[in-house]
Amino acid sequence: MRELDIPSDRRGVVVKDVVGLAPGIDVLAHGDVIVEVNRAPTPHETEYRKVLSSLEDGQTAWLFVYRPRPEATFLAKVEVEKKKKKAPAAAAHQGDRRHDPGGAHR
Repeated sequence: MRELDIPSDRRGVVVKDVVGLAPGIDVLAHGDVIVEVNRAPTPHETEYRKVLSSLEDGQTAWLFVYRPRPEATFLAKVEVEKKKKKAPAAAAHQGDRRHDPGGAHR
């Protein structure tokens, strides 16, 4: 984390991109360091992902954030926004052979 001028005592997950429309997401910026999520330390990506996976879609999360420039620490309240899993296209028509245009399954 030296390339971002982050002190060695500030361990966390560095924000690369901010995406999503959840309330509060606009307070984060490239280079911010998420030190804690809901008071759980997140010194590495594995801990960060573990905490996030325990949260429900739409649940509020409090992030303790370190910002190197200008140097500051703050709490950010964000809403968890999880990706929805799409059903595979083949599964949507599985077992339904009534609309077979080739007529192979009459």
